[in-house]
Amino acid sequence: MSRLREMIKDMCPDGVEYRWFEDCCEYVRGITYNKSNEARSDSEPVWRVLRANNITLSSNTLNFDDVKLIEKTVRVKEDQFLTKGDILICAGSGSKEHIGKVAYIDEDMEYTFGGFMAVIRCNSSIDSRYLFHIFTSKLFLLYLDTALNSSTINNLNFTVMKKFIFPVPPLPIQNEIVKLLDNFTELTAELTAELTAELLLRKKQYNFYRDGLLNFVRVDDTIVQTERQTALRIGKIGLLQQSVAVEWKTLGEVCDLIAGGDVPKGEFSQVVTEEYRIPIYSNGIGEKALYGFTKSPRITQPCVTISARGTIGYSALHLTPFYPVVRLIAAIPYKCLDVKYLFYMLQMTTFKIPQTGIPQLTIPMVKTYSIPIPPLEVQQKIVSILDRFDALCNDLSQGLPAEIAARKKQYEYYRDKLLTFRRKGA
Repeated sequence: MSRLREMIKDMCPDGVEYRWFEDCCEYVRGITYNKSNEARSDSEPVWRVLRANNITLSSNTLNFDDVKLIEKTVRVKEDQFLTKGDILICAGSGSKEHIGKVAYIDEDMEYTFGGFMAVIRCNSSIDSRYLFHIFTSKLFLLYLDTALNSSTINNLNFTVMKKFIFPVPPLPIQNEIVKLLDNFTELTAELTAELTAELLLRKKQYNFYRDGLLNFVRVDDTIVQTERQTALRIGKIGLLQQSVAVEWKTLGEVCDLIAGGDVPKGEFSQVVTEEYRIPIYSNGIGEKALYGFTKSPRITQPCVTISARGTIGYSALHLTPFYPVVRLIAAIPYKCLDVKYLFYMLQMTTFKIPQTGIPQLTIPMVKTYSIPIPPLEVQQKIVSILDRFDALCNDLSQGLPAEIAARKKQYEYYRDKLLTFRRKGA
């Protein structure tokens, strides 16, 4: 930063020149084609066409998850092929937030781009990578917000683009800014990769201990520990100092099983209020399971719900009163069974779904499934270990996006600061 300040002081003592887009940039729109021009496979001669979905908004990078294949009967001009230094930009979309998103092309590619896209090419006075950072900055986003608000059509054409004005310091300063911003991006990517790898490792460890702690082998009428459980004991985890008696019981023997009902008529709210504060849960996963709120709970005891339709077999732990709706089965454990032990055990249970009729679980089906039941003290010890591993994984799972968001915010702050100059003559 100090080097950059010195360069600006030496090379731009009176401020930085601002230039219009049309004076220093070329704007090339993509190819147009019809549905009939689409090819089924790349076994025939085709053009590979990038579209808006091939730019990842969060990182401004290319992805090749869904590249459109177009027959070579469609004409493609020479300047409609992507080359090193191009800036690919979304020029048209049904969603306004995608207008203006960009990706940098760092090598010549055998790809073209669709009609709702465009390529920006700058002249020799501008480092194309510097210009890319300009197009991800607040300066351009504010311009877009103003320019597109004046029109109901989300079309970033040349008429709109040519009026964009931005700072153009001398090339050495542009190069230095690019180096600083690219280094910051690289460090953020490395941190993200490290945190992701750590999260995967923790989950792998969690699965190892969970599988070892919850797997029991039935030999005739005797329950024995698996090799992994023996290893855990030898490893001085302190879970099982000696072999323990384990019984296999059906869920019908150790739980009350209650089917969800219809949404309470006249006692429903989509948002929580003082009157409607009891959550209603459906067979969705995570936050999508919350259906709304009602006055009175149907389930007041800690339990585990099992999805009976759609997300069949998905289990969720509930420690507070709630109301289950249809397609959800609530398993309320008896005193011999720890509710969290039941939850962890059901996460490992694979329910067999009938191949005929509507795929679903019923209470008579669920009742027949057997699970190992060690003494309650042992269940609680297993739960304690798995809870700690689960907490570690959740901390990382929640901390990872938070850390990435913080780094992104930090990057955006320095990027906008680096790209803000006193205008020459102002």
